[in-house]
Amino acid sequence: MKVLMITDIHFGEVIPGYVDAQVECLKNIYNSDNFDHVLILGDVFIKRSPKPNVLLKTQKFLEYISKKSDVTIIKGNHDAETKADDGVTALSLFKTSKVRIFEHIGADNEMGWFFIPHYENEDFIKKSLESCPRHYLVFGHFGYDDYMSHSGRYGGAISLNDFHNRTFLGHLHSNITKNGVTVLGTQYTTSYRENDKVSWYGILEGEPYNWTYTQKKVEGFGGPRHLTYAIEDVYPNIDKINDPSYFTLLRVWIDSLSGDNTVSLQDDLLKCCDVEQIDVQYNPVFTDDEISNFTPSGEVFSITDDMIDSYIEQTTTTLSKQDLLEGLQILKNAD
Repeated sequence: MKVLMITDIHFGEVIPGYVDAQVECLKNIYNSDNFDHVLILGDVFIKRSPKPNVLLKTQKFLEYISKKSDVTIIKGNHDAETKADDGVTALSLFKTSKVRIFEHIGADNEMGWFFIPHYENEDFIKKSLESCPRHYLVFGHFGYDDYMSHSGRYGGAISLNDFHNRTFLGHLHSNITKNGVTVLGTQYTTSYRENDKVSWYGILEGEPYNWTYTQKKVEGFGGPRHLTYAIEDVYPNIDKINDPSYFTLLRVWIDSLSGDNTVSLQDDLLKCCDVEQIDVQYNPVFTDDEISNFTPSGEVFSITDDMIDSYIEQTTTTLSKQDLLEGLQILKNAD
């Protein structure tokens, strides 16, 4: 058997044509080989409440790949309606005899697969990792504390020491394997923070309880691509920027604009850059060395009990006032 593994596909109409480019890339990956099964490790959507056109395009994509392959999807945090861990998700709309959805912990005993979708309660995830039979592969959508993201460590309560099985994770966007835990990463960039990132997809080959894992770079399959350049580096890289096989979103960093320079810059970029979006950003005014590290010796601002009481009385949350106050007290006790 041959199994395609993808994750964090984040279908969403960020700008017109974006979701179509996502679908095209994933179809190209799927068509690159003969896959018996497709595993999607969560975050099918970019938003918790996907728009109708995104739902319809997701349905067509799943219909396309399920004509020849079985499909298994686990719930990601972006797929859940709320943070309630109740399993309510729009993914349930796509269940068929060929497409199965795991909103909660589950297993495929025939394949030797154990599924842990996203839960806000990380202690529950840790208990689930412990309960998994040791000869199963684990597929999950969550992070661990030693993972380094683009913005620093992931954090959280889960440690690499909590993993006992060969594990494959969605949720974190950069590919890394450490101590038998593989974070697959996205198949294309999903934000400017992932500027020009190398993307991968995974392949399992073999038979139940005897799988071999390999991964391949996503090359020549198109899809969304986020690029960032300083204004002086745009023109030397114009051939790469204008590569027609990608759906390119370009961010250009500049120092300042004044007078006619604004119009001139916009005109120049629009003339030379054949991309789907151009986002112009200003470079920081201060360098890291110039930012003050001053720490006041006393409390500058505090939230009073009256402010908290007023906020709780006016909030529209479904939580009771008592629950909110008890949660606040826990935070206070934790300093």
